[in-house]
Amino acid sequence: MGVVLPTKNEPRWIQDETRFNDAFKAAGYKVQILFSDGDSAKEKANVEALIAQKVQVIIICPQDATAAAAAAAEARPRCEGDLLRPPDPRTDAVDYYCDL
Repeated sequence: MGVVLPTKNEPRWIQDETRFNDAFKAAGYKVQILFSDGDSAKEKANVEALIAQKVQVIIICPQDATAAAAAAAEARPRCEGDLLRPPDPRTDAVDYYCDL
């Protein structure tokens, strides 16, 4: 499991990091959580890093929905698992969508 969060500079995302870690570990999954630091290029690099590690599911909480949609579309052909990207479905490269 891989999760890309937008920033550590907002308490909400730090709380979500804890919640993702707790939930996935309780369910028996390994999870890697990466932060994009408010940078679209880093967000894309994080998605690519998770794909290179062959994670089965990627959850993207985008700091820039348009850039994240482009990253998902570019990553989709190389992804062996699922891409999850809330909250703005601007691409068909995403398997699941949830509006937070």
